[in-house]
Amino acid sequence: MYPLNPEQQQVKIQIENMQPGDRLIISGRAGSGKSFAITVALEGKNVWFMAPTHPACEVLKQQVTSKNHKVSTVYSAIGWYQERDANLGQRDRYTRASTVKRREAKAKQLAHLCFSNIEYIVVDEFSMLNAFLFEAIEEYATAFNVKLIYSGDPCQLPSHDGKMVVLDQDYPMVMLEGSVRFSKHSAIYALAENLRYLIDHHPDAELPCIYADREIQVVTGHDFKNQLCQAYDRKDEFLAVTYCNKRLSKLRGAVRPAQSAELCPGDVVSSKRTDCLFKNGEQLVIHSVEKDRLEYTGLLSHGYPDGKISISGKRLRFESDERTAFIPDDPTKMKRHEARVKTLCDDGEITPDVAISIFAWLKIMNAFELSNLSTVHKSQGRTVDTVFIDTAFVLRRPDNMTPLEHKRLLYTAITRARKQVIFYEMQGLCERAQDEVVVPLHRPLEPLAA
Repeated sequence: MYPLNPEQQQVKIQIENMQPGDRLIISGRAGSGKSFAITVALEGKNVWFMAPTHPACEVLKQQVTSKNHKVSTVYSAIGWYQERDANLGQRDRYTRASTVKRREAKAKQLAHLCFSNIEYIVVDEFSMLNAFLFEAIEEYATAFNVKLIYSGDPCQLPSHDGKMVVLDQDYPMVMLEGSVRFSKHSAIYALAENLRYLIDHHPDAELPCIYADREIQVVTGHDFKNQLCQAYDRKDEFLAVTYCNKRLSKLRGAVRPAQSAELCPGDVVSSKRTDCLFKNGEQLVIHSVEKDRLEYTGLLSHGYPDGKISISGKRLRFESDERTAFIPDDPTKMKRHEARVKTLCDDGEITPDVAISIFAWLKIMNAFELSNLSTVHKSQGRTVDTVFIDTAFVLRRPDNMTPLEHKRLLYTAITRARKQVIFYEMQGLCERAQDEVVVPLHRPLEPLAA
């Protein structure tokens, strides 16, 4: 085990001084060694480590190996579930802490690590916590009087509601300024620091043009595709990231242009969400792909004259796993069917019970993507050797994103990489240095006017 540096030693001291019911925020740059410092400080203690997503949990599991340390998603820890309200809207719910406390008090034998016998809760990637998850965690920490630590990078993307609720609290904070992942001479580190500067001091400014510099490569579109294909064929440790889900199928075609853009046998894929069969981020290898069709029958409504809902798609079977997945050919049809069913229910053509039955049927559809492809949002918590960035959809600010959110998007994308970041060149967004002169990124970037 490596010794703690002076900043990490301060983290250890602060944690050791916590009392039951205390809160502490450990904040720092990507790669600053937050998780390492926390696990060292909590060696021998009963600790429940949590993260908002399964990919982030998988990273935690590699770092947290003590038998006294438990790792799960926040959703699993709080007993998250969803239900329909009177208007058929879907609502997030969780098992109340008081219910779990009564249940554990009555249990003849407690699990090795449960809320009644842990000393600390550590929540990683706090930037991704929405108000719902934050309130649930706080409820459990208060009910069981445990010490609660939030760890994360405030410059990464917030939850989808746009808020970073942990930082709104008046909790004591330890800030780690250094990085153990990146050398201070690294171009990735320099660009990340420049983005942090713009986030803190010029939140409303637009991103300036990014120039190539050593570990930050800017290549032609043709070379980008070639390098992406070669990385996939070699089974390199890489991610190709973009802004939106619709773009992922385009990236999939770029990864292997000689094959169909469809998922194929041998592909390593990840579930894109948690459903009744698979966890979000769970990785599997496809064994076979077959055409399939699912039908919901017995539907008596003018909205569906033939009395059924029919969805065509593919049936995926996996290596060393008995579960199968059904992938719709057109995932957008799910939303359209939901909207139509809700309208039919509002108009009295079908009962709420029938509508809820159809919604439950629609949820058995699954969603998978190549494990090497991800939106920037979904990539949070992961680290790989090389990140390929979809220039047009990451460096060009999306219409629904503020300049501040846009800088967080790029910061999150580049800090997934340990060794190299690759863009394809687009004038005004990212360019190779003129006349082969490398443009350094060690000085603060000048922001463009908003």
